Amino acid sequence: MAQNGTVSGKRSRAAMLLAAGRSVRAAARAIGVAERTLHRWRSEPPFAEHVRDLQAELLRRAVGRLSSSMPVAAMKLRKLLASDSEKVQLAAASKLLENGLKLREQLDLAERVQALERRASEPNQQGRIR
Repeated sequence: MAQNGTVSGKRSRAAMLLAAGRSVRAAARAIGVAERTLHRWRSEPPFAEHVRDLQAELLRRAVGRLSSSMPVAAMKLRKLLASDSEKVQLAAASKLLENGLKLREQLDLAERVQALERRASEPNQQGRIR
């Protein structure tokens, strides 16, 4: 580990492999350390935090790629509503309704959380943050 508490070198490569879903055994083998060493690293807070940060970044990137494909997928489902097959129409309608309701719930929840966070950060009558 670097002097400033950051993860570097083999530890950084190990963190990336673990964040990407590799097993401890596979990651240890790939970077040339013993499994026990990698288990020890995983128990160290800076290393564990680095793995979590990398996982979060990988997830953000994946969500971004999925999000950019959603309009195309939605258009495809809309086109399928006009299919000659009632079975295809029903499946498309079902998915549109199901996912539309889930999305609405997620958006409502996000708005409620934002409102609560704003309220919690506002000073109360005594001038303290709630």
